[in-house]
Amino acid sequence: MTSIRFPENVEDWRSVEMTYRRRNMIPTLGSLDGKHVRIRAPPQSGSLFFNYKGFFSFVLLALVDGDGKFVWVDLGKLRKKDVHDFISDFKGSPGSTNDATIYNNSRLKTVLEDGATLPKCTFWDSDIVMPSFIIADGIFPLSKSLMKPFGRRSLTPEESIYNKKLSNARVRVEHTFGMLAKRFRILDRSIECSYECAIEIVTAMCHLHNLLVPPTQSNSIDSVEECDVYPYKDAKEQREYLKFLLNK
Repeated sequence: MTSIRFPENVEDWRSVEMTYRRRNMIPTLGSLDGKHVRIRAPPQSGSLFFNYKGFFSFVLLALVDGDGKFVWVDLGKLRKKDVHDFISDFKGSPGSTNDATIYNNSRLKTVLEDGATLPKCTFWDSDIVMPSFIIADGIFPLSKSLMKPFGRRSLTPEESIYNKKLSNARVRVEHTFGMLAKRFRILDRSIECSYECAIEIVTAMCHLHNLLVPPTQSNSIDSVEECDVYPYKDAKEQREYLKFLLNK
């Protein structure tokens, strides 16, 4: 039985959202970020796994709920016919790949953009509605299902408050990576095994982490007033209204 359960319907996504509501955070569908897992360079891989931090790695991209549990993880996969066909048959998330590229080719983005299983827009105020969205940092593409901070240059006071409140929720994924590394000290150094084995080890760690997170007192879903209409012309306008709400 898996301990990482990707939301399959509206109720599942609402449950994730409630983990943030209970903590008086932005009611998001999850916080998204990537972590570089240090590994021994796979044979014949050249600089493919060499990241901007200066070591060999693959990327663990994860969506996390307000309880610090993994909702979805993307570790990449490796398929190879033989040692001479390594690069051409490679599928995965090597360290040289940035988080946004991995997200853009992920199941998560497909589900969010399709929207069929996501909750409807809800009233955040008496006359302002918001669609359901995840939160990520500035490298990810802004969309109606992904909200990110404003750039750091020449921020207005309102944009600074928006960024701070967004960060208060987004930091959950960073805390989760920290808890994972604290529980499994192997992540403090290079994993000295094959790439395939390293993927399996980190996958197991993520599942074990979820099992070790204490259960919450309540899994009930508060009632919310829904709306069938998306009222914004684009994601930028949506973010402006979200900024207004977070500054009230």
